[in-house]
Amino acid sequence: MSVKEAAEFMRLGDEALKELIDDGRIEAVRLNQKHTVLLRSVVIQYLRDEGKKQALDRRVRRERPIGRDRRPRREPAPNLDGYERAGVTTAVPQESKRAGSRSV
Repeated sequence: MSVKEAAEFMRLGDEALKELIDDGRIEAVRLNQKHTVLLRSVVIQYLRDEGKKQALDRRVRRERPIGRDRRPRREPAPNLDGYERAGVTTAVPQESKRAGSRSV
């Protein structure tokens, strides 16, 4: 079958099918510069293989957890127990009192 016939059979544009042929994803024979032909069985086998691949991808996506179950958004807080045991303070120092301010 010609590229045009195969493209119609696969419901693709001619250029999209030519890209598949040029990428080597589907086998075709170039008879000359103008004519490229494909075997009907090769086209059908490509569609079967691609359908199986897409079905497997959908199955894997369905089994994967969604949302927050995939991975935490942030890393957990670091463990600071070692610093506390060593006597290092982790508190933020307070601002010094302004001159002239009264404490009540």
